[in-house]
Amino acid sequence: MKYSLKHTLPIALLISIAAANAVRADDPWPEDKTPKGAPGAAHPGAPAGAPAANADEAAWQRAVQAGVSLFQQQKFKEAEKAFIFAQKAAEKFGPDDARLAATMNSLAELYRTTNQFSKALPLYQKSLAIREKTLGKDAPETASSLNNLAELYRAQGKYKLADPLYKRALAIREKKLGKDDQNTANSLHNLAENYRSAGNYGLAEPLYKRSLAIREKMGKDDPNVGNSLNSLADLYNAQGQYSKAEPMYKRALAIWEKVLGPNDADVATCLNNLAELYRGEGQYKKAEPLYQRSLSIREKVLGMNSPDVSASLNNMGALYAAEGKYRKAEPLYKRSLSIAEKTLGMNHPDVASSANNLAALYSTQEHYKQAEPLYKRAIAIWEKSLGANSTTVASGLTNLANTYAKEGLFAEAEPLFKRALAIDEKAGGASGTDTLNALASLAEAYTMQKKYAEADPIFVRIVAAKEKGKGANSLSMASVLSSQASSLLKQEKYAAAEPIYKRALAIREKAQGPEHKDVATTLDSLALVLIKQDKFAEAEPLSRRCLAIREKALGENSPTVAASLLQLATICRKTDKASEADGFESRAKQITAKPEETTGEGKPTETTSSETKPAETKAAETKAAETKPTETSAGESKTTGESKPETSASETTPADKPSEDAMQGKPASAASGETKPADGAMEGKPADSSATDSKSGDTSSASKTDGSKDEAKPVDDQSMSR
Repeated sequence: MKYSLKHTLPIALLISIAAANAVRADDPWPEDKTPKGAPGAAHPGAPAGAPAANADEAAWQRAVQAGVSLFQQQKFKEAEKAFIFAQKAAEKFGPDDARLAATMNSLAELYRTTNQFSKALPLYQKSLAIREKTLGKDAPETASSLNNLAELYRAQGKYKLADPLYKRALAIREKKLGKDDQNTANSLHNLAENYRSAGNYGLAEPLYKRSLAIREKMGKDDPNVGNSLNSLADLYNAQGQYSKAEPMYKRALAIWEKVLGPNDADVATCLNNLAELYRGEGQYKKAEPLYQRSLSIREKVLGMNSPDVSASLNNMGALYAAEGKYRKAEPLYKRSLSIAEKTLGMNHPDVASSANNLAALYSTQEHYKQAEPLYKRAIAIWEKSLGANSTTVASGLTNLANTYAKEGLFAEAEPLFKRALAIDEKAGGASGTDTLNALASLAEAYTMQKKYAEADPIFVRIVAAKEKGKGANSLSMASVLSSQASSLLKQEKYAAAEPIYKRALAIREKAQGPEHKDVATTLDSLALVLIKQDKFAEAEPLSRRCLAIREKALGENSPTVAASLLQLATICRKTDKASEADGFESRAKQITAKPEETTGEGKPTETTSSETKPAETKAAETKAAETKPTETSAGESKTTGESKPETSASETTPADKPSEDAMQGKPASAASGETKPADGAMEGKPADSSATDSKSGDTSSASKTDGSKDEAKPVDDQSMSR
């Protein structure tokens, strides 16, 4: 991920600061060498006879520029010192000076970028108050502060608090700057990001499109056009609309490679997001070289221990986990966690995300005792950094509860499920995406306990809520339907389960394509229901099709392929095809006799969902994983975003344009930038201010898409962007 504060300051100011000869852009900031003259006296570095005011301003400018440079190098602790010094210098200009507001904004942005939200909030609020008082409630600079405060709330999952701030910023810009201004485009983009993060895809899409149309007027190859395309692709990817998302990712990639060069960090973000898309489609062979190229660029440009490298490693681990190559995935997850601990500190939210992902890997392999302490550590970090009622905490609670449920420890699991549900209901309402996901996990736990009387009404409630909203044909609906049908299957209510599986299959085929591995899972389950009803002639073509998909996607020696072979053998024996049945059984035996690198991919029947992973905040991608799955039911959960994703729940890089304040009188206020989802799975660069790694993927293997799923550049005043 690329961090950039440089877009916050006007070019003229940057030139004047560089000329001040106090700090080179590529040098660390030597605090002890910064002029410290007292008020009323010229600083040692000032020209002879310069008034104290000029010396104070020079000291302020040097500290700001040092902070910018250090931030770009991801030297956050040193950058913090520089900005704190700059803030103290700016306080000499008066409590309502625009330079003080801008400096507070820059320091707040650093804290937001590093997820120190409690430190960022009062600074954003004070910066906003100064601007409203000195510049007016409808000033463009005030709109920037409103946008940045909204970005902070969005990063915390407080979408309802963010919404009115984004809307007010948009109204100011449309009125003061015009409906086709680039800053207006930034506001449209960020408001869309907020809707997407909250799962309100229908509201997000027209805003993304309007923002894109404005940006294209600047030129079809403008980097911000790439940002819009990437974010819109993240939106489609989150909904499983891969055919719409893929060409947008490719166009964004082409723009960035042309304008920024093939080895730019933003190019790495887009490569990650495209890889996430292919991973989501089960096209692992296409995904792997893109992940590898993204990782290579980041290691070269940002260093071996960069947070973005951590995100790439996480995503690669998610890919191998999805393929069942757990031995390859584990060291990548561990290295990702180690880098995050080293660069961000032991208690950073991104460290929690990495721990959560590693735990998910262990849980998938039924290594529950290794998973539990990692989940608990992740929850503890999130509770401390994000608050006990954060939706990310709810995701962690659900993951731990799912692990307990798999162990049969339902007494330990149930209170965790219920606490997660209470958090999600409070944050998103009774029909919110996270609430429905939490309900699905609880229903699945009841199903595991054979408490069908409790589980079945919950499934009915979820399906009704999705049909009432805009999720009737979504992948999350397919997941819930599969879980509902699975419950009925276990109750031997085969006739009731059959049409539900058929509906889930139709949704998946339309959304994911006829050869997706998840389609194979649903085919397998539907065939099983038909077998139970002695409908062998109907089951056989479904089972054969399932086998063909799995052989292509997973390889002919996958344990999951063996399961399909045994199902086909059963059908053949019932239909007087004994020799063919013998052949299938023989192949299955050969596969299962081979040493397995890992336990396979998944059960032939559509399993229940389990780990739902909170969005990572790590690198700009959608980061491999973390992100809160947008769908958590039925064992398939999709994360949105490095993903903060890198995600993306997802990176956003080239900053949107140098923006507002700055000096020559006014402190620069940030450039329009991009943002990070969540979440998710993909990295993408959101075009604006929010951090945007989007993650997409399984909850258990968390992966992040950078991008919209995931780093972003602050759209406005944010002084930095990730």
